[in-house]
Amino acid sequence: MNKNKKQLLLQIGDRLESLRQQLKLSKDDMAAHCGLTANGYAKNERGNTLPGVDTLSRLSKNFDISMDWLLFDRGPIHYAHKDAVTQPSGPVSPGMAAENAAEEGRLPGSVSTGQEPPAYPPDLVPVGADIQKLLAHMALDPQFRYEILAQFFKYLKDHPQPLPQV
Repeated sequence: MNKNKKQLLLQIGDRLESLRQQLKLSKDDMAAHCGLTANGYAKNERGNTLPGVDTLSRLSKNFDISMDWLLFDRGPIHYAHKDAVTQPSGPVSPGMAAENAAEEGRLPGSVSTGQEPPAYPPDLVPVGADIQKLLAHMALDPQFRYEILAQFFKYLKDHPQPLPQV
């Protein structure tokens, strides 16, 4: 197994264990919440296997767990509550949404949470309606987001291309 992949699996397993301990759940109880056997969940927590899409979806839905935190150790452990998310006061056209997102340094389809957004070079911010729609679906459905990102990372592995320097 690739050393980087094994390290990633161990890190995800550590975060699963930390989450379970914070929730004060036994491994058997956590497995039940994830829809897994105790042995299947234990393999995830030990870093032997990557949690499946269904498991990730259940963690997100049952415990409001951020996949960015669980998979990549980025951001808070829990999603921002909808109360904290800035909502537009009126209807926003797709073009306006893309402009607002670009001005705030975030991708179209993502929402402003009041936290410092990641910086995206202006020439890399997608503006097409199809990309906006894809990002909106990814923001609404963690399972779909995970599947798209998994395919994207497989593609990058097979087609390494350096990004332009900004």
